Formats: sequence, structure tokens, C-alpha cells
Amino acid sequence: MKNNKCIKIWQYILFGIALVMILINCRIVKADTTELRQNDKGQYCISTAEEYYFFVENYSNAPYKTSTVILTNDIEITNQVTGLGKFSGIFDGQGHTITYSATDRTLNKKGISVISFSLDSNGVLENLKIKIEQTKLYVGDVAYSHIVFSSNNGLIKGLKVTGNVILVCDDLTTRWNVATGIGAGSGKVENSEFSISYGLESTMTSDEIAQKIIDKKTLWEICQLGIKASSRIQYKNCVNHGCYSEKISEIAEKISEKLDPESNFSAGIYVVYSFRANERSTITNCYYDKDIFKDIRVVTEKTKSLYSSKEFPNYEELGKTTAEMKVKETYIGFDFEKVWSISPDVNDGYPYYDPRTVEITLEVQADAEPKVWKTNYARDYNRFKDYSTNYHFPYRVEIIDGTKTNIYDDGDNNKVTINGAKIVNQTKETQELIDKYGIKAVCNPETDIESATVDTSFLGQRPLTVKWIKEPVLQFDEGQEAQAEEDGYTFKIKVINGTCEVKDNEEASAADDPANWGTYLTKAEKAIKIILDYCKDKNAFGPKDSPSYENTDIWAIFTAARCGYIPYNDDTYFGRWFTNTKAYLQNLKVSGTDLSKWQATDLSKLILAIEAIGYDPRDISSVNLLDAVGNRNGSNYLNTEYAIHAIKSGGYTSSTFTEEEMAEWVHKGAESLLNVKDNALSNPDNTMGWQPLIYWYGKEGFEDVNKAVDQALHRLPEVAQRATGSFCTAGFETGCASYGNNAWNDAQAMLFAAIFDVNVLDRSSGFTKNGNNFVDAFFDLVDVDGEVDGSIHGFTNYDVPQIARGLNAFVRQRKGQTNFWDFSDVPVPTKDVNDLILALDDNSTKAQIKAARIAYDALDDAHKAIFNKDTLRKLLDAEGKGELIEKAVKAIDAIPAADQLTLEDKKTVEKARTLYDALDAESQAAVSNYSKLTEAEAKIAELEEKQAQETADRKAAESVSTAIASLPTAENLIPNDYVLKRLDEVQAAYDALTETQKALVENYETLQTLRTVAADKKAAAEVTEKINAIGTLNAGNHEQKQALVTEARTAYDALSDIQKGYVANYGVLEKAKLFLSTCEKDKQAAYVMSVIDELNTVSKNMADGPLKLTEKNNGVPTEEIWKDWEDYVVNARAQYAALDAVQQEQVENLSDLEAAEGYVYQVKAEALKEQLEVLPDAATVKGYEAQPTEVPVETPEEITAETSAAEFDSDVFSDESADIFSTDTTEETQEADFAEMQDTAENDTPSADLRALTDEELTMITAAKNAYEQLTAAEEEKFRTENAALVENMEQLIALALTYPNGQESYQQQFAAEAAQLYAAVNPVSRDTYAAVKVLLDRYEKEYQPYAEAMAALKVEVNGQEMTFADVITALKEQTAKAEKDIVDAAEADQWILSIPTAVTKDNIHEVEADLASLQKYMDSMSEEARSYMWQNAQLALVRTIVADYHVELADKKDTFKASSPQNLKTKVLNYKTIQVSWTGTDYADSYNVYRKTGSGNWKKIASGITGVSYKDTKAVTGTTYSYTVRAVSYTWGKAVLSSYDRSGVRGKAKLTAVSLTSVKNAGKNTVKVSWKKVTGANGYRVYRSTSKNGEYTSAGFIKKGSTVTFKDKKVSEGKTYYYKIRAYRIVNGKRVYGPYSAVKSVKAK
Repeated sequence: MKNNKCIKIWQYILFGIALVMILINCRIVKADTTELRQNDKGQYCISTAEEYYFFVENYSNAPYKTSTVILTNDIEITNQVTGLGKFSGIFDGQGHTITYSATDRTLNKKGISVISFSLDSNGVLENLKIKIEQTKLYVGDVAYSHIVFSSNNGLIKGLKVTGNVILVCDDLTTRWNVATGIGAGSGKVENSEFSISYGLESTMTSDEIAQKIIDKKTLWEICQLGIKASSRIQYKNCVNHGCYSEKISEIAEKISEKLDPESNFSAGIYVVYSFRANERSTITNCYYDKDIFKDIRVVTEKTKSLYSSKEFPNYEELGKTTAEMKVKETYIGFDFEKVWSISPDVNDGYPYYDPRTVEITLEVQADAEPKVWKTNYARDYNRFKDYSTNYHFPYRVEIIDGTKTNIYDDGDNNKVTINGAKIVNQTKETQELIDKYGIKAVCNPETDIESATVDTSFLGQRPLTVKWIKEPVLQFDEGQEAQAEEDGYTFKIKVINGTCEVKDNEEASAADDPANWGTYLTKAEKAIKIILDYCKDKNAFGPKDSPSYENTDIWAIFTAARCGYIPYNDDTYFGRWFTNTKAYLQNLKVSGTDLSKWQATDLSKLILAIEAIGYDPRDISSVNLLDAVGNRNGSNYLNTEYAIHAIKSGGYTSSTFTEEEMAEWVHKGAESLLNVKDNALSNPDNTMGWQPLIYWYGKEGFEDVNKAVDQALHRLPEVAQRATGSFCTAGFETGCASYGNNAWNDAQAMLFAAIFDVNVLDRSSGFTKNGNNFVDAFFDLVDVDGEVDGSIHGFTNYDVPQIARGLNAFVRQRKGQTNFWDFSDVPVPTKDVNDLILALDDNSTKAQIKAARIAYDALDDAHKAIFNKDTLRKLLDAEGKGELIEKAVKAIDAIPAADQLTLEDKKTVEKARTLYDALDAESQAAVSNYSKLTEAEAKIAELEEKQAQETADRKAAESVSTAIASLPTAENLIPNDYVLKRLDEVQAAYDALTETQKALVENYETLQTLRTVAADKKAAAEVTEKINAIGTLNAGNHEQKQALVTEARTAYDALSDIQKGYVANYGVLEKAKLFLSTCEKDKQAAYVMSVIDELNTVSKNMADGPLKLTEKNNGVPTEEIWKDWEDYVVNARAQYAALDAVQQEQVENLSDLEAAEGYVYQVKAEALKEQLEVLPDAATVKGYEAQPTEVPVETPEEITAETSAAEFDSDVFSDESADIFSTDTTEETQEADFAEMQDTAENDTPSADLRALTDEELTMITAAKNAYEQLTAAEEEKFRTENAALVENMEQLIALALTYPNGQESYQQQFAAEAAQLYAAVNPVSRDTYAAVKVLLDRYEKEYQPYAEAMAALKVEVNGQEMTFADVITALKEQTAKAEKDIVDAAEADQWILSIPTAVTKDNIHEVEADLASLQKYMDSMSEEARSYMWQNAQLALVRTIVADYHVELADKKDTFKASSPQNLKTKVLNYKTIQVSWTGTDYADSYNVYRKTGSGNWKKIASGITGVSYKDTKAVTGTTYSYTVRAVSYTWGKAVLSSYDRSGVRGKAKLTAVSLTSVKNAGKNTVKVSWKKVTGANGYRVYRSTSKNGEYTSAGFIKKGSTVTFKDKKVSEGKTYYYKIRAYRIVNGKRVYGPYSAVKSVKAK
């Protein structure tokens, strides 16, 4: 039943939504039409627009749904209405035209769809013309626009559509998608014509629209037939000659210019004949005019990919030229004899629909023999099956290829015998034609049918499934087929599955023997107990000691009372439940809940439970339940039905739902039941709506009720009962909770039958099927005989007591007791008393008052205690005692609400108490608001206690505040021992306060600031002392004091920015650091200065050469001395370049180096110039080989390549001086040169004046080139500028010299000699000579490497010994590589030394010593030369000295570095399982250990090695209070030492964070929705509600899932403001531990 209820609810919701949408979006024309007239053929006629609108609104209802509807006139429609449901009949336009126009945007918001009714699989639309006039489709208003029909799942034929559709867009358009075609669905469209003209209206340019389409990444899909999203239609024999405007073409053109096809999104424009949604859609013999509707496909590649599967495979065959479209031969498959015509004078020459006969479709099905129900499975096969099984007795359901499939097991798989075929489901008109022409359907069952099966889940006419090999054909009486055609009729067959009768197998049932009826009764009573025991075990009856409406299942309470079941075998249970419920409801009223606004079904269940347990609902004083339920508030579809039960079952009345109103409902209900359809009867849950008729059944004036009920009782088992005896709604055949046996359907069917005194055991009642009685179905679900587990099966997931109610109805019928809904068997002691008192008024007699008094006095104390106080007051008022009671009541009413009380209201409360105490006991009992007085007294006592505590708190807080005020200011604070001790004392006094008292200490922040300042100033003072210890630095002591400077700098850098501000002598430290830095850098700068001094450039007369140059001669040739000196200058420049910018600034004799470099250049330039001046003129000499007189004409490329390779090899030039001979020229230049050379070859001969070079000249040229190459880049640039002509002549000579056999050899020999000379001077290569040698080797690699093999054997002299060039160059390379490595190793060692700290402390001593050891290993691996190149040897010696001094000085001071106990321990709760512990760091602490304990237990270490000053304990248990303490760990000389610790520690308790309440808003009538953010770690939440912000909050909801973050409060009253707050809880050891409350939010209920 639960699932079926859900379906009904959703149906109502969907219906409501659809109705609202219609009302909002459609302007419905109010017409007088209330029904359509019928013609003499039984067809319904439409002749006006109003009648058409009426049809659209009612087509899915009887009688129109399956009828033939004809259009008898042309009509014009403008204001569309939209219908609901499906049309299964025939709509015949009879060739008439519907003209449609709609330019109003609001009318087209949901698309156009001229035919706005939907065709189901049997629906037909035919012979209709539609003309669309200037209808506008606004871009982006709808995702898909179906112009002609909204949904076609049937057949459309003979439809002609013409007209204009205008697309509209402008700057205000926000959504830019377009997808438009004729319609959606999966039916057929045949023999139809669609010619739609698409235009566009916009204030925007085509360019702007195109850009919008691209920017918005949208697609325009404009089609004459189907679109990609929704068309699964089969098209056949259709014609199209629609078109589109030039504006649309322009937009497409602009898109093609702008759109990148490779863009990774879908965008562009399609204007095509048709797309399809899937392969079910086909198109056969359909054609469009491709001359006027040219395909446009301007889209991205991604779009093409998405649409590739949406194309028709035969699409290319569909487009025809205009000429082809106007000739009959084009239209393959068209019937131009009966259906189509074509003429150049009609329809602009295109074919047009012109039927000459009426085609009638006859439904035909197999003619099957009735099937007798049977099964091979035993009757009890599916007994006690839970809903998790998939067995549907009498067949299985298996999942095959993802689909639920019935596997029949009746022995022959439910096969049926087919005798032939038959025509079915015909109208009166078609039946007359069938008879007239003697038409029948024929087939050969043996050869035409593969298989035939029937569904046997119910008896009666059941669905038949037939697989045809060959479908039936129609047979006419002799000569009648021709006669029919002559009369204008043609017939075709539509084969359907149809139905077959499933018959009762007439097997016997145990219920057939009345002797067994007693057994059924006994088992039913036992089943009821099993069900209600199950409910008890599932806590449906709540806590045994305090049951109430709040904590019990109301249906279980009601059911138990009707069944005579006593929960917990406690006779006082129901009395206590009522007392507690009454108090609960009263509390709800006091808290502001208006119970009268509850939904009627909720109130009904409450009233029914109260009445069933023997109490009068009028005894509830918080609300008039009977009047409240009579209002029938809420949206539940059974509100009225259950309100009737609540009022009538106990014999009550309601002023809000009178007997007359009920009678009106009864007659309407009887009429509805009398005309109920089978589909409603197939769902026994619907009997809940008919059961209230029991109160009028058999009553005079309600004969219609008797008739309707009796008929329903007869039809119910026929329609809804399964062959197994059970009930299950048809919609649940493969999905209800108990599958083939729906317990809730069983229960409602049994209630319906039994309350009307039907003996379901009697076969004549109709409730026995195939030997299976209705009651047996219950015993398939409840193990009454203990065969399995003695429990229930198949209905545990919903209202379990409902099944017991059904069984109890059966028990009552069998025992002859009152029916289930007749509570006259329940004694209600207060009912008569209430009747007598409530009847009293100002006109009552003394006798009536006395009778009421006697009745009240006769009540026992228990019933007096629960008696409605307001009712009792009425009696007392009548007796004259009302005035005193009224005073007391008013005095109590005058008391403010408890949450608004102050001590000023104490006298008001005391006054009310005095008046109340003056009353006698009975009058006091009549004071209905007495609880407000007691609450107020409790609140006053609480306020007085709170006031006393606040006074004590202020006093304690003032003491600490005074102490803080007496402390020195931060500016004057001196961190001596006295001040530090005083700060600790004041802090301790503050810590001793309660949290409330601490909040009153307004200057606590001052104390925190002073403690921080004291710590900062103390740290700064220690650094100040270290800086003072440095003293004065000078060149003599800076190395010894470097350690002090480094130690002070390290200590200063460790300070915070605030602490640094307290260091007054920081300038001294900065000066010392700068002085040391200068001293370190002076070492390298001084060395470079000394190198430059050796140049001896004191003499300013460059002609004399460097000073002492001749003095150094000592027999050495001047040339060699000069060469040494030149190399020395080069090395000096290299040494200077290695300095950093600061060091270079310290080199004071740089000008001497620059002067030397200038002198070197001057000498070299003068010598080189002399060499160049004596060279011959290049214009007078020639190359070694004579030039040919004829140049073979090949290609410029060949000649250029030959010249480059043979004559002008530029690879031998290091300075690009031979670029004029290179091949790096443009193609044009090469061709020009080639032409010039060709001309020369043809017309010129070599000059007779040119001569060959002599060997001496070749030697001179080689020497000049070698000298030129030894210039630096800067020198070369300068020399070339000064001597351009000489250099150019040299370069030309070099090119010519290289053509001589001994020219290249001389060139190579010259370089070899130079290399030998340098090798002799530098052997071995050192740091000082490395630069000069590297220059020569670089020249060798660049200029001579290609000739290495030829040069290897050249002989050279080195220091008087002969060596080969290869030996020399190899030795130079090896020595240079070693020198380079030595230089690099020395530099790395220097850097390493500088990285070692000179401030050695206990924290870094081990690292420093390890660093020194590693450095020594590295230096040991270096060569002796490399070690001699190191600059920082003195620094290394200093570090070693500092380390040694450290060990000596501090050997007896180990305890100096022991850390003290960490201070200022604090905890902070981060979440439900995390507590953060923090503390103030202490000197010499290397790390910290954290300890934890609970209560008085022992400390346990939970963390170690913590280097920060906080730790997060992530393993705390919510709600548990922990103590934490911390110990510092310090390492002194390799040993870890623990500090002392705070033995009391600091406390912390993990708790859930406060809930973040996000919103409180109305969610419907009398419903408030509360939303919040999920709290990490929460298992659930409790929602509290109050009617005032600071008032008393009561529980409004309890949520048992931590992931649920919304709650709907349905117990609120319209117009009242409610306040909400929430707190989360976590379950710890089976108990709920709550977090703090959220902030409060409010809403006014609607």
C-alpha cells in the first residue's frame, strides 16, 4: 500500500503542477461548451474554435478518449490550451483547415504545437489541413519547439501543413539555442505534406547574431521534419517544399567566417530537412525541394560528431530539384490512383493529398480458447517469502538482459490454443460495414502462428501475447470487396495481441467446508498477536514506563486497542499513554503550536487511537480535536475519509463537518463507486475511500450507498484478486514489496469486505480463486503454525499494524461483533459526562445542572484527573463557582511567559498563587492554566539563584581586575625577578576564576599583554648582552672576535620583530658584521692588486716598454720576454674578472691594468700594421690555378658550391674575415654572380698583368694572418676600424694563398710553432697561465680541428727538443683540464668554508664538527695545486679554533642548557575528536613531549619530538574531559634531558562544533523547513522550537542521521512566528553527547 500511496501522491502533485503551468502559461477561452454533440454515426463533432478548445481540455476523458471526433468546419484558433493524457481515438479533419496564429510571446513560452493533444499508440489524426500565420518563436524560450504536434505515438496521415514561423531575437535574448521541427514522438506520419517557411525578425545585424551564437556556444537546428532530441517517428510518402529567409542564410555565412571548426564545443547552425533521435526513426519515399531549402551545415567538428548518428542513412536520396519535385516519376511508392494527385495548375505543381477512398483500419487478434489456470508449483511455494525474493506465484521473474522477464511454470509455459482470428474493438459504424460486406479475419493457426501465451496472474480477460509467422488477412463475401471499393472504402488490418479468458480451475478449498471456519478464526487471532508482538519488539509501543503520542507508532496504538491487545501485558498502559499524550499536547499548545492546523489524517489517527482505548477526544483540553479534524486541513487525498472515521466511529459530531455536509459527500461517493472503472477496483487501496460509507450503509435515505457497495463487493474479487487468493495492484506485478502477495492490499480488501459483513470464507462471496481462499493469502505471510520462525514476512517495511487491522475485521465479522469501524463496543466513562456538561447553557435548569454534577461525581479519580478542565469549569460556572476560578485564571494569564519573566514580576506570581490556593480542590482542578503558574514560580526561584551567583561572580572578578590595574605599564615594565613573579601570581588568580567570572574581568587583555612584553624584553636583554660582549673590532682582532659577532647575529635573528625593537644596540652588531665582511673580501682584492703591480707600468713612455722589461732580459730574447708579459696581462684581467662587484671596487690600481692592456694593443697593432704594409697588393696577384676560359653552364648552386668548397673555404677563418667568400648569400645574389661569371667566361680572358705569389710572400701572408687572429675581439674591432684597407687586402691575399699547395701548410706550421712556444713558457699550466692557454686551445678547436690529422705530424721545437704538434696540443689540453679542475675544486672548498657557521652552540656543535670532517675529506681528494689556490684557509683555521675553544670553555657547564618547564599551558577544542594543546616555548628546548590523563589516572605520553609549541590530540572521545601537560626535551652533550612539568595540567573536553543554521523558511501551508550545515562527527541532530526568541524551547524534531541537514516542521500555525535552534549529537558508548546550540533563526508561518 505504501508504494501505491506514493504513486497516488505523485499523481496528485504532477497533476497540480501541470494545472498551475496551464493557468500561468495559457489564456483559456471561457466557452459555454460543456460537451460535444454526436452525429447519427456516433461521431463527436467540432464545428467551432470553442468546441475545439473543449475537446483539447477533455480528450483524455471518457467518452472522447477512444471515440471518433470529426472537424465539420474550417476554424481559426489563436489562444492555445494544453491537454493532459493521451488520445486513443480518431481525429478526422475531413479535409477542413485549422488556421493558427500566435504572436504573443506568453502564449508560445512552451512552444507552438498547433495540435496540442497527444496521440497514444492507438490514436489517429487524419485528413486535416493546418495553416500557420505569422507565428513567432522566441529564441531561447524553449529548448525544443514542436510546431505541429507535441507528441505522436500513433498515426498521422493526410496532414497538410503550410505557413510561416518567425524566429525572434534581440539584445535582451539570454538563451540562444534553437531546435525546431514538426513534432515529437515514436509513431508514424504517412501521406502528408509539410511546407513551412522560416523567417527571422531582429533588431540585431546578422553579424551580431552569428557572434552571439558562437559566444554562447549554442546551436541552431532548423528542420522541416524531426529534430535530434525528440523525433523517433517513421515517415513515409511525405512531400516538402518549405523554405527559409535570406536573413538566416546571412547568419550562416557570418558564422562560417567566425567559427573555428576545431573548437572543443558544440555550436553553429543546421538548416536541414530532418534529423532523428535514434535508429527507430526511418524515412521512406519522402522528398524535399533542395533548390529552395538548401542544406546549411556550419558547425564545429564536435557538433558533427554528436550528430553523426542522428542522420538518416538515405538522406542524400531525399533532396530533389524543383523540376524533379513536379513530376510524378520522382515519387516512388506514392499511390496516384487513390491517394495522391499532381497537376501543374494545383499546389504550384507539387503533389497534393487527394484521397478518393476512405481507408478503414480493423483491429484483429488471435481467437484463443479460454485458458484454465494451473501451475506445476505447489501452493505453498512462495509462503513466508520476504520482499527481497523475486518469486511471483505462479511464475518467476528473472532479470534477462537487464529486463524483468516472467518465466511461466504452469507446465506448458502458459501456452494457449488458437482457433483462428477475429475482428475486435470496432465502432458501431465500422461494425455496420463489416456486416454489410461480410468481412472476417482468417488465418491458419498451424502455419501462421509461432507461439501464443497468456498472463495468468489474475483470472478473467488477461493479456495475450502472439508471435505471428504470417499475419491474418481479411476475407469478404463474394463480390463484396469490389463493391466496397466502388462505394469508396478500403480496409486494412492492424494486428493486436488482445486478450484471452483465464478461467478458474475449480479446485476445492479448505474454506469450502464450514467446519474449517473455526480454524481460520483461531489462526487469524493468532496471526494478529504475532503481528502486534512484532510491533512491540520493534518499539512501536514506545517505552513501557512513559508511552506517549510523541514516542509511539499511533497506528500501532489504535490497532492494538481494536484488536484487544495489551502492550507489555500492562493493563495500565493505555491509561498512561493517554495521560502522557494529553500532557504532551498541552505542552505543544503552551509552546505556541496550533494543533488545529495539523493535517486531518494526523488528527484522525490521534482521535481514533484515543477513542479505541476508551477515552473521549473532548478530554483533550489543548484543542477541540473534533472541530479541528472537521476542517480537513492538509493535502492528503484521504483527509475527508479519515475525518469521517474520527467523528463517526465513536458516535461524535463536529461543528465544522456537519451531518448534512457528510451526507452530501456520501451520495457523491456512492455515485462514484457505482461508476468505478476496473482500473480503480484493481487497486484495493482505493477501498479506503469507500469504507466510510459503512456509517450510512443500510440507513434510510441512502439506498444508493447500498447499491454501490453491494456492486463493488461483487466486482472487487473479480477484478483485483489473484489466482493465489491474494490481492496485488496491477502496477505492482513486478515491483511491489511482497510481489505476488501485497499484504497491505489484502488488509484493505479484507476491511472493505468484513465491515459490510461479507463472509469471505464462503465460496459464493467470490473471494476463493482456484481453490485459494482470500484468508489463505494472509497465512502465506504470517507463520501462525511456527513452520519457519513463527514471525511475519513480506510486509515489515511499512505500516505493519495495517495487516492486523484487516485480520481483526475478519475476526469481528466471524464473531458477530461490531464492525471494525464501529466503536460502540468500547466503554468511554467520560463520554456521557461530557455530553451533559457541554449541553449546559444559560437556559439550563437546576435539574440539568444536577444531573451533570451527579454524572461527574460518579467518575473515578483516574477519569476525573484526565477530565477536560475547561469542561469542568463550565459545570462549576453553572453552579456559581466560576467567578473565583475566573480570577485565578486571569491572574495566571497576567503572568508573562516564563522566558520573559524578571524578578520584578515576583509579586504578580505570588498574587496568582494566593488566588489559586484560596480555591477548593475541585475548583483548583478546573484551572486549566495552572502549569503556567508552577513554571513561573520555578523561573522566579531560578532568577533569584542566578542573581546571587552573579553578585559573587562580580566580587571575585573585581579582585583580579584590581590586581591587574596595579601592575606597571608595558612601557615602564622591567623584567626583573619581582615583576615576573608578580605577573605569575596575578595570572594564577585569574586562572582560579570560573569561566563566567573570567568573562567579567575586562582588563585581562592587559595582563596578557604585560606577560608577553615581559617575555619579549627578557629575550631582547639577553641579545643586548651578547652584542655588548663584541667590543671594538680592528684589523688585529677581527678574526678572534668573528665567533662573538656570529653568535650575536644568530641570537638576534631568532627574535620576533617586536623583540628586535627592544634591542637598543643593534647598530653595533651591524657595524661589526660589515667590518668583518670587508676584511674577508680584502684578501682576494689584495691578491689581484699585487698581480697588477707586477705589470710595472709606472713608465708613461710606451716606447720604452714596461719598466724593468730590459732588466729581466738576462740573456733571454726580448720577443720571449714580451710574450710572457703579454700573457701576464691577460691573466691579470682574468683574475680581476673573477672578483665580485664589491671586491672590484676595492682594486685601486685597475687603471694600471687598463694602461697595460692599452700598451699591449698599441705594440701589437704597430707590429701587425708593419706586417700588413709590406704585403703585396691583392689586385696584382692571382691564385695558383689559372681560371678556365669557358665556364660549364650548370646551375648557380653547383658553381657556388664548387667555389665555396675549393677556393673560398671559410672554415679556416676564426674572425669571419672571409665572409665575403662564404655561400651564405641570397638566391638572387648567387644568380647574379653566376651570370657575371658566365659573361666573364664568354667575353674575358685572364689579365696578363696578374702574377703568382712567391714562397716568401706566402710566408708573410701566413704570419700576418696568425698575428691578426691573436687580437682579442675588442682589439680586432678597433684595428679593423683604423686599418680597413690593409685588413681587406690581407683577407683577399689569404684567400688566394690558400689555393697554393704550400699555402695551407705554411698556415698550419705557423700555428704549431705558436703552440710550441706557449707550451715551453707555461709548462705546466697553472692558475696564472690558464687564461692564455685556454684562448689558444679555443682557436685550435675553432680553426684547426678539421686539419688535426694533417697537422699531427708537424715538427716543432720546445726548449731545444723536437716534438710533434700532436704531442704539444695533447699536453696543453691535459694540463689545462687539470688546472681548470683545480681552480673549480678550490672555489668549491672556499664556498664550503664560508657556509660553516662560526657561532658554535650546543644546538649545532655536532653539525659543525660533521661538516668539518666532510670538508677535510674533500680537501684530501684535491691536488696540492688546488689546495694552494684556496683563498679561505685562514677562515678554516678560525672555525677549527672556535670549535676547539668551545669544548674547552663549556666542558663543565652541561646543565647550562637544560630546558625549564613549559609555561602558559592552554587547550582549545577544534572539533568532536580534536583538542589542541599549546604552551610558551622555553630556552634550550630541542623538542617537547605531550602527556594526557583522565580524572585522577596516571599521565600517559601521547606525543614526542614536537618541535613547535602546540599539538593536536586527534584521538579524543567526544564528551570526555582530559588533562594535559608538557615536558621539554633538551640535548646536552648528546644526552636527552627532560624538564619538570605542571602536575595539575590543563583541562580540555572534545565536543561537536556548533551547528550553523543556514535557513528557516516556509515550505508550504503550515510547514516550516529548517536547514543547516552538516557537522563533522555528528550522528544526528535535535531541532528545538519556541514562540519567542528567549523563551522556552521544546523539541520539534529528532534526526537520526548525521548526513541529514533539513527538517520539516508540520506542526506550526499560520501567522505565528517561530524561533528555531539546533544542536548536534554524537553517540558515545550508546549515549548521546550533545554539542552547543546554534544561533537562533525565526520565521512567520504561512
